Amino acid sequence: MKTDKELFVICTKEDSYIFECVERINRYHPDADILIVDSDSDDKNYMQTINKNYKNVMVSEFKNKNYEYGAILHGFLNYKNKYDVFFFIQDSIILNEKIDLHQMDEKSALVFYDCKDGWKNWRQPRDTAKRQYPDFFNHPTYVSANKNFNVQYNSFIIYSSAFNKCIDSEIFSLVGPPKNKIGSINWERLWTSVLLANNIEIKLLKNAEKYITKIFGDRK
Repeated sequence: MKTDKELFVICTKEDSYIFECVERINRYHPDADILIVDSDSDDKNYMQTINKNYKNVMVSEFKNKNYEYGAILHGFLNYKNKYDVFFFIQDSIILNEKIDLHQMDEKSALVFYDCKDGWKNWRQPRDTAKRQYPDFFNHPTYVSANKNFNVQYNSFIIYSSAFNKCIDSEIFSLVGPPKNKIGSINWERLWTSVLLANNIEIKLLKNAEKYITKIFGDRK
């Protein structure tokens, strides 16, 4: 049975970001639950600290090898019948304030950053995606993401019913999980097109810099 609670699904690779990420979520969304999906990191000692100090945080033992994509699918498929709203984020995205969900509804998804002009810097991953998934780009319902906000950092907020529609769709079935970092970057574009193809409007979080800080660092 679903509740009106929110579930944050956090993809993490190492513990240098995860504690502040969790701390800020608890500060600004104290009634939410949190699921941490570890991306098959070598050092998992942080899990014990998390489990000890945060009662509303679940740490998955799932051996995720597919970056944010793997965390998103694992979290959603296991909890879609329990939560109405899902926050899919990287551990390097830090909340500054409570996010106002009135900016979205069950026919939209909320993204954090405007990257329309940034596509010129992503030509290589974009072309790689087309070579890897030609059937996806030739699908009748495919909608180009070039002129829309993309799901940057594979991070977005969506209602369970809207996302379930997307992952049950034929166009989603044409793509597979990323095998490397470039593949994960491809999925920033692919999520966008899957959402648009299923008539889910992509909305930019207004005054995103007020709500969100993105920490940049080296990641494998």
